[in-house]
Amino acid sequence: MDCSVGSLYMSTLEKLKIGFLLDVNHSSNAGDLNVTVNATCDNYEKEDLLHDNFAQLKLPLRRGIDLNVHGFVSPTAFIFGERESSGCYTERFNYTFKVLNAGPSRALDTKVEIDIPKALVPYPYRLLNIVELQSSVGWCYINDSAREASDDCDVPKPYFIEDLVFFFSKTLERHMYCMKTDGDCLKVVCKLGDMDIGKEATIQMEVELNPAVLQISPGRQGIMVIETYATATPRDDPYNIYIKGSPFAKVELEGHFNQKPTKGVEAFVTVVSLAIGVLILALLIYCLWMAGFFKREFKKKEEEIHRDSWDYVPKNDHKRALINSKQESPNGDFPHLSHVLECTSTTGTQLTPDSQQADNTLTTLNNPKR
Repeated sequence: MDCSVGSLYMSTLEKLKIGFLLDVNHSSNAGDLNVTVNATCDNYEKEDLLHDNFAQLKLPLRRGIDLNVHGFVSPTAFIFGERESSGCYTERFNYTFKVLNAGPSRALDTKVEIDIPKALVPYPYRLLNIVELQSSVGWCYINDSAREASDDCDVPKPYFIEDLVFFFSKTLERHMYCMKTDGDCLKVVCKLGDMDIGKEATIQMEVELNPAVLQISPGRQGIMVIETYATATPRDDPYNIYIKGSPFAKVELEGHFNQKPTKGVEAFVTVVSLAIGVLILALLIYCLWMAGFFKREFKKKEEEIHRDSWDYVPKNDHKRALINSKQESPNGDFPHLSHVLECTSTTGTQLTPDSQQADNTLTTLNNPKR
């Protein structure tokens, strides 16, 4: 670019500013753009003064990387705890990950890495398998770790005491996740290639899970959370600038224990409950017996039987008087009782029912044949 400044000459100590605008293509390669400025004139100038007539500017061209990753799983939760289930891998889930280039530059050689736990640490039994894997852009493969996992469906069952303690324990969560270069994880790698601005890619993954592995004790909890991480990165380049840092997505799959006791725990709880109930009932009966609760009814009836009559002569004394009079009188007469009856008839006092009964008794004793 050639610029002619001034008309014919520039005055002494005169300053002139030159500005221009550069438009960079988004598809251009990254690097450093050097802009060289050289000022010349037609006047003669000494060579030792020409060094400041030259200037060089560096314009760095960088790629702005802004990859967005989103993921979800369907269904988001499941229930485990059934021992009588047929087969090993009885649960299936669909993982979906979406990658979008929202940055101002093209992302070269974009790669997506998905890490998902494949075993319950520290046990070697395989927790899940990837049944199907596909991507709308590029291609994917499974980079399994060197540590082999057993595909045996015969998972060891917990002991009775472990089931009993687990049943009465507080419900806790255990998070299963992967670390860098983790040997107990499955790594899925998807090569998406160059992603232009606004380009989107979809990765779908079908997984089958063996819920019996989550019941191995010790290690199980009431809620088991399986965490899956997906990270999208372009080609490693010193000219890349990450606008939002390293993009990643975390997907959680929750497994909830059904809280159903095993047959042994159920029988133990039933027997202990019955024993405690019988013991409490026996203690209650013993306390009531010590307090005299069961003697009150009998004592009340006994008092009613021995209660004296309401007449003027006590019932017990009256019976004894009749017996003594019978023994003293040789003819079987009762003079004292007859005297009492005559006094009662003379005064005109009405006989009470007990007096009438005594009169009838006297008549019977005086006339035994009747």
